[in-house]
Amino acid sequence: MLSRLKKTVYSGFTLAELVVTIAIMGTVMTYVLPTYADITMETQRTINKSNMDQIKDIFFQHFYESHMKGKPHLPSNPSNEDSVMDEEWASTPIDPTSSMTTPNHLFTSGEVPVNSNGNPFFYETWIDTIPTSPNYNEYQWHIKITDIDEDSPSYLESITYSI
Repeated sequence: MLSRLKKTVYSGFTLAELVVTIAIMGTVMTYVLPTYADITMETQRTINKSNMDQIKDIFFQHFYESHMKGKPHLPSNPSNEDSVMDEEWASTPIDPTSSMTTPNHLFTSGEVPVNSNGNPFFYETWIDTIPTSPNYNEYQWHIKITDIDEDSPSYLESITYSI
């Protein structure tokens, strides 16, 4: 009679294979995680700059529309302590003679954009008077939007524009 040999089949990993796999994954992660964090920070910075640029564009579009109606104006500076575009400022009428338009109404989302941390930007506007002749002055309108959130990747970056 022939004796049959039984071969035992094991499935799974040995402890050595598991340790080597974990070591390889750890080595790869030391390169991937810092790169991921850098990419995330740069993306948030780009979004913040884009939001500031969008605010500037929308406010100047409003300026041009109000200029065509004979009353050129930009939204006024916020009266809060930090001059930030908070919710109270964003829901205040831009033109005192019309309660219909607030800074929030200028945006399709119905809200003034904020930075990637959800905090409002600093906002400032001013007018320079330039005498061009004895009887005529030229006006130059300026706008400055700055990210003043210390935890933001775009901290202290700003957009300044003049017309």
